[in-house]
Amino acid sequence: MEIVFFSGIPFFPKHTTGGAQQSLGKVVRYLGQLGHRVRILSSARANCHEPFTLAEGVEVLPILPVQHFPEICNTTPYNLTHLILDTQEILATADVLYILDAVLPFHFLYEKIPTVISFRNFIYSDTLGNGLNFRRDHLLLNSNYMRDCAVDTMSIFCPQITERMTVIPNGFDLDLLQPVDPQPLARRFGIPDDVIPLLYPHRPDPRKGIYNVLDVLALYRQRHGKQGDRLRLLIPKWHDGASENDSDTYDLILPYAQERGIDDLLIFHPWLESKDLPAYFSLGRVTFCLGTFPETFGNVHMESLACGTPPILTRVAAYRSSLPESIVAKVDPGDADAAVDALERLLQDPPDPDIGRQYIREHYNQQQMVEDHDTVLTQTRCLKPLPERAAPPWHAADRLAVPAWCYRGTQGYYNDYLDGYVQNEVLQQLLQCSNLDSQHSLTVEQAESASGLSRQQLDSLVRAGLLVRRSRADFV
Repeated sequence: MEIVFFSGIPFFPKHTTGGAQQSLGKVVRYLGQLGHRVRILSSARANCHEPFTLAEGVEVLPILPVQHFPEICNTTPYNLTHLILDTQEILATADVLYILDAVLPFHFLYEKIPTVISFRNFIYSDTLGNGLNFRRDHLLLNSNYMRDCAVDTMSIFCPQITERMTVIPNGFDLDLLQPVDPQPLARRFGIPDDVIPLLYPHRPDPRKGIYNVLDVLALYRQRHGKQGDRLRLLIPKWHDGASENDSDTYDLILPYAQERGIDDLLIFHPWLESKDLPAYFSLGRVTFCLGTFPETFGNVHMESLACGTPPILTRVAAYRSSLPESIVAKVDPGDADAAVDALERLLQDPPDPDIGRQYIREHYNQQQMVEDHDTVLTQTRCLKPLPERAAPPWHAADRLAVPAWCYRGTQGYYNDYLDGYVQNEVLQQLLQCSNLDSQHSLTVEQAESASGLSRQQLDSLVRAGLLVRRSRADFV
């Protein structure tokens, strides 16, 4: 088959810029090995604008004259004209099209081509604006969290959407990702033998948690004095900072650390190539994933665990459900004290790395991931678009539930999209008189009776994204 991938994210010959390209790279290499002809249409960059061969049977065409993701259409109209023309030419012989993050808004281009849409984020404007238009052949999601977000968002006006969804979690090669000798990499980065390396392997988006991590380091040093002096936080320098709207984060990190008296604990190093990841994760004693960015999967915590280094996660987005709390340490967002407690435990009593590796082997197998992609891509056919409907009127038997993007924790009611805990008197009135959480829903009648809230007040919570209404019509 000839399979075309459309990506607003650039592809490079020797390095990747994030988890989406990394996972997709594994898929396209496997498809090429099977004998498929794979072509990847991606955005052109100043340092990458000529076609190149990524692997056997896989050609990358970085020719699209568009802005970098996530707003690829934020460009001139004539650039979009050439995007359309270039894409038309490539699709003329395609058997199936895969659109990464739903960023191709010109639906007429693929009306007659079997099409797989993939959501690997559910936050950026291009994905949301185009993704909620999904009515076609197959919707591919990389986590149960992502699936639940899509269902809670779209099923009220497109109730049949679940019939065309498939979840294929990211997969990991445990032959590659395993504990190795980190000393050559440590010498390369100038890491002394007597320090405690801690890892922050994330791009320069402050929502990835850098300031939270710095607060944790400062608090740990306050508690432990000289022991805290041995900590070293390793921070990679983004290899293509000009492409990031938040690239000036680096300029803010050092002053923030200086204010807290921990600037001597930071080590900046070059962005890592994939081949260095096993040694890098093996070098660390703990990996921090303390951000509030609503990850739909997040590869870092899996890669770290696979290499024997325990991560500390915030209970945000996919981190809430990707790994059980019996395997990894999790803390509520913003709880620096709990994060320091977790760091202390992990440094004093590291967990058995085989437990985490076995869980990844059973649930996030790379071979299963690439095979499942091949199955979806080769079996997808053009289907009649799904019908929409107007939202059914409220009914006493409708159910009110905590949306996938919300979490009722010990510190409050957290909303991934609001990047914090919610202060809402109407919501608090409902929570105080019910057991509403991610496992327990209420009928509208039960909510009204228990809380005394009016239907209008309940609707205000739905509109604010704090509850989701599941129509009685969909489960009667």
